[in-house]
Amino acid sequence: MIKKHKENTLLFQMHWPDSTRMHYLFGTMHTSSPASLNQFELVKKWLSHCSVFIAETDLSGPMPSFTGVWKQDLKLALGENFYDRVASKLRQLYGIDLQMMRFTHPLHVMSFISQHMIGEMNTEALDFLLQREADRLQMETGGLETIDEQLQILINLPESQSLLQLKKLLRNLSGTRRQLIHMDETYARGDIRKLYKMSRKGLGGHRHIHINQRNAILSKRVLNYLEPNERSHFICCGAAHLWGEFGMLRSLKKAGLLLKPIIV
Repeated sequence: MIKKHKENTLLFQMHWPDSTRMHYLFGTMHTSSPASLNQFELVKKWLSHCSVFIAETDLSGPMPSFTGVWKQDLKLALGENFYDRVASKLRQLYGIDLQMMRFTHPLHVMSFISQHMIGEMNTEALDFLLQREADRLQMETGGLETIDEQLQILINLPESQSLLQLKKLLRNLSGTRRQLIHMDETYARGDIRKLYKMSRKGLGGHRHIHINQRNAILSKRVLNYLEPNERSHFICCGAAHLWGEFGMLRSLKKAGLLLKPIIV
């Protein structure tokens, strides 16, 4: 059984000083891992208290294929012998056909492999489970970011760094799986401090774009949603965005919101 420190949590209650209307901010993991599925069951109660659900990315419409975002042939970029060798391992261990992903963005390949390593493959990721529950409750839904904005982030990333990260993952599949399991256990404990540090380390040269810059944008969007303060919102973001010097918790507090951790 995973022990949870009494101060660790992924869920925060928010309200303006002059209002009793409560909103909630929840840190997600974009997987269907055991910890993610457990968190879904734990936070459904607070979701049902709200009338508006805001995911990190608007999931209400059809999901794009991102076809054409990546132009390079990964097999040629990473080396044909290396690619074939790793593709064989992934097929044997996880049933992944890497040969079908030769023109897929490296970060999408990494996400796909990670999901297969620790996720329940017949279950949707946590973000989508929350979206489905919000739809069932007939809540208004939206997102802090659009799919197009996430697409633009991928386009703007240096290709060399994306390739380097993918090659690092593929070189050590067993080590990658151990790290993912460790991250899942950290998520189960609700340790947002450690999740932030682990994510920063894992992102390498992408950390400024993926964490610091996006935190500022995400925080501003939260404030925009809450400014009318007419309805209760349940808002989601990746758990790694919560903590840190430029984290969303600090930014929202600076903007005047009162935040209270909820231990679930």
